[in-house]
Amino acid sequence: MPESLEGRVALFTGSGSGVGANIARGLAEAGMDVWVTDRTAARIEAVAAEIGGHALTGDVSLEDDVARWFEQTSPVDLLVNNAGVQGPTVTFDQEEPASWWQVFEINVRGSFLCCRAVVPRMLARGGGRIVNVTSGAAYLPAGGFPSTAYAPSKAAVHRFSELLAAQLAPRGVFVFAISPGLVRTAIPSPTGTTMLPGRPRHARHGSCMRWRPASSTRSPGATSTPSTIRRRSCVDESRRSEPAT
Repeated sequence: MPESLEGRVALFTGSGSGVGANIARGLAEAGMDVWVTDRTAARIEAVAAEIGGHALTGDVSLEDDVARWFEQTSPVDLLVNNAGVQGPTVTFDQEEPASWWQVFEINVRGSFLCCRAVVPRMLARGGGRIVNVTSGAAYLPAGGFPSTAYAPSKAAVHRFSELLAAQLAPRGVFVFAISPGLVRTAIPSPTGTTMLPGRPRHARHGSCMRWRPASSTRSPGATSTPSTIRRRSCVDESRRSEPAT
């Protein structure tokens, strides 16, 4: 049976809208004490008020902001690294170095900073859970991804999650990477729809739980909603990930 989430503490980055806000709602409904973060104060305060949680404003790519978050929260049982940006939707010859690198600053450095802040605390308390939100863009065929920044940034997060999982699982901290698939969100795609790319299949790799593409699972046009992802995340948090045999 899944462990109870009642009274446990979650810190959830990038939860001002879309997938993030919906997973935060699901965790709150499951009984967790949820701290949500976003760069926009009004947006994140609205989500916190709705779910009975706590709002933290700041930039996930800034070390001082991340340090402040973890100083303000109660001891965190679950960290969800969801904050991310798609970046410029232009071809490579039009991409600016600063805009390109900013995608990595938020998507990759942001996940690293939050993990770096929470892992020592989790180890000191004897365990914890980390969920890193990746994307099918990390491994799907290149068509449909005009920016050269987003997909490799998510590939980096995915590999980071695997390496972190291998190091931390023997010490009681379990790391999950979730690639939600094609999700209807407020982040616009190059085609004008509001979706993010991916085709999920649940799989195990060592102690890192991940989803990866499989033609038998979904059609290329299949989509998820934020509510679907929040159910999956709540299930993963309530289970103990163990090395595959």
